[in-house]
Amino acid sequence: MFKRDEKLFVRRVLIIVGIGLAMLLIYLLADMLMLVFGAILIAIMLHSIADYIKRYTKFSDKWSLFSAIMLITFVVGFAALIINVTVSGQVDDLTQKIPEAWDSFKDKLSSHEVGKKLVNQIQDIKPDRGIIATFSNVAGMLLNGITSLILMIVTGIYIAAQPHLYKRGFLKMIPDKSRAPVVEAMDCCTKALKLWLLEKLLCMVFIAVFVTSGLMLIGFPSAIALGLLAGLGEFIPYIGTLIAAIPALLLAINDGPEMVLYTLIVYIVVQQVQGNIVMPIIQQKIVTLPSALTIFALIAFAALLGPMGVLFGEPLAVLLFVIVKKVYIRDTLHERTRIPGEVKKA
Repeated sequence: MFKRDEKLFVRRVLIIVGIGLAMLLIYLLADMLMLVFGAILIAIMLHSIADYIKRYTKFSDKWSLFSAIMLITFVVGFAALIINVTVSGQVDDLTQKIPEAWDSFKDKLSSHEVGKKLVNQIQDIKPDRGIIATFSNVAGMLLNGITSLILMIVTGIYIAAQPHLYKRGFLKMIPDKSRAPVVEAMDCCTKALKLWLLEKLLCMVFIAVFVTSGLMLIGFPSAIALGLLAGLGEFIPYIGTLIAAIPALLLAINDGPEMVLYTLIVYIVVQQVQGNIVMPIIQQKIVTLPSALTIFALIAFAALLGPMGVLFGEPLAVLLFVIVKKVYIRDTLHERTRIPGEVKKA
């Protein structure tokens, strides 16, 4: 028979081993867990729209959710139709002009000694395997992305249709005495993610509209397509906007250094206006993450989870931010702190 101290030691060792195994399991199932997290975000978005519909109509929960799904389907379908009519030509133009812009950029690099050496090193790379591997990887990533998106949408609809069923199922795994604080933490996280989705939507619309307007103002070709690309890129903070600016800068090279300068000014001005004017207005209602914390979260989740970590790095950081403030700072340390989604301070 084990003595009391020995039993306590064995119990602690088993707890540590269990935590380690759980972390290993989470790491191995990271891709699946990210799909689940994406589905939860979609469910929260659908439920938020359904709540607004229910508030201003006499629809039931199911009819409100159905109306939300139909509304999103209509908006996406209408936007796709408009894009197909007005932007498809610009997208085709972009696909033709970007390779030409890249060739022109290489020619200009070759006019300098250092640039010529760099171009020669690039051309010395064997193209056959590299190009085939690149296209295979891109095609595979695109197919996986579409499949993952469909799975997230379908699963998100199911979660939004019966949120209490999945919530009760999760709470059954929690001991009775711990369920109340867990429910409070879950409610806080849900409210915070709703606010984050609203903030992200407003920022994406702002970036798309004003980048398009700015590029049109300087007479830049394919302004609508590049504006939409910038708006979509805003979903990933900092990195997405930077990547979205690269095609515009490549195209601007063909029109000379003045157009490159004007294009840079458009993207910088829009980014500064968003950061210094638009975001402070949004933050009056929405508590956002500190910029440094967002950047570190993107780096950390990218290292741990790869591309999915980059895509969902910010909402995951919001989730951890709320959990730390609610569970640790407020409930454990008993410090006063504001949690996103709360009307009054604690």
